[in-house]
Amino acid sequence: MTSTRCFFVQVSEFPQIASKSAVFGAPTITIAPPILEYDGTTVSQSTAVTMFVGQKHFPAPAGQDAVALMLMANIVDLAEGQ
Repeated sequence: MTSTRCFFVQVSEFPQIASKSAVFGAPTITIAPPILEYDGTTVSQSTAVTMFVGQKHFPAPAGQDAVALMLMANIVDLAEGQ
């Protein structure tokens, strides 16, 4: 996201992560990192976070949702070493 000049703060301290994750007991629907908070919306799971960021900053042309989904999967495959 830095190459797109999107401001973000990466949090890696466990107490802060645990306070946003149901798997660690937080009262939320988010399960596990990565967790993204943006304008009052919280999204977890790498594919959902990738989709959310893509829709906000790199919207697909009309009728190209499948291409956007493919690009999202490509990013996840590369980032997770699949």
